[in-house]
Amino acid sequence: METELDALRRRRNNLPTDLVEVRSRLCSANGIPESELPFVGELIEVKTEERIDWQYALEKLLMPFSLQLLVPPKHLPQVIQWTRANDLGTLLRFTEADDQAGESLPNDLSNEIAANKLEVRGKQH
Repeated sequence: METELDALRRRRNNLPTDLVEVRSRLCSANGIPESELPFVGELIEVKTEERIDWQYALEKLLMPFSLQLLVPPKHLPQVIQWTRANDLGTLLRFTEADDQAGESLPNDLSNEIAANKLEVRGKQH
C-alpha cells in the first residue's frame, strides 16, 4: 500500500500503477519515449468550469476509454511483439492512433454534450 501511495504522489494522473509500470517497461525495452505512448486519460481532463458538477460523472463515464494506450503506427509492430512476448501481469489495452490522420469531426456545440465539458491536451504528460 505504501508503494502505491508513493507512486501516486509522484504522478500527475490517476492511472493505475500497474499500467504505468507496464508502459514504462515497454518503452524501456523498445527505446520509445513514454511521451510517444500516452494513455487517453493523460490527454483529457474536465474543464475547470465544469469540475464541480461534472468531474465525478465524466471520470466514471470515461474510465474504460482513459486506460487505453495510444500507439502511433510507427511503434505498433514493436508494441504488439513486446506485449505478446512478455507476461504483463495486467490487461493492457492499446489502439493505433495517428494524430495526423484525417480531419476533425464537426462537434455539437451544446453545453449538454459530455465532449464539450472536456479539454484535450497534446501528447505531453
